Amino acid sequence: VIQTPTGRAYTRNGHFSLDAAGRLVNGQGQAVLGEGGEIRLGPGTVEIQANGTIMQGGRRVDRLIIVDFAPNAALTRSGNGAINAAAAPTPVASPSLTQGSLETSNVNAVIELGAMQRGFRAYEANTNAIRAADQTLGRLIDSTTA
Repeated sequence: VIQTPTGRAYTRNGHFSLDAAGRLVNGQGQAVLGEGGEIRLGPGTVEIQANGTIMQGGRRVDRLIIVDFAPNAALTRSGNGAINAAAAPTPVASPSLTQGSLETSNVNAVIELGAMQRGFRAYEANTNAIRAADQTLGRLIDSTTA
């Protein structure tokens, strides 16, 4: 959950950093919210546990708010990677986070483009084979009816 100028919004982008005031922010400078509000960190090593708990210097600082939406929830993009929802989300009881990892696409565009081209060529070859068989059958029918 992030704080935007228009209120709370949501993001799937977990690339966070600290601003000059020590707030945990997203790439657009919007504060990431924890159970206690804006998350503020001091200098030192930060550990984000799998359940979203933020630890620093051996003490608990806060816990990230991780939410989920109903399968047919009306979600709208509001720019800069933020998502708005008409209905309230449901907190995730047991989230599974991995510190230092970012979710990326599981598709390699170059490989998929090559596969698409091979599929199109196979489609064209099959179309030509069917056309040739149809023409041959047409000539056979014409020669037997004449």
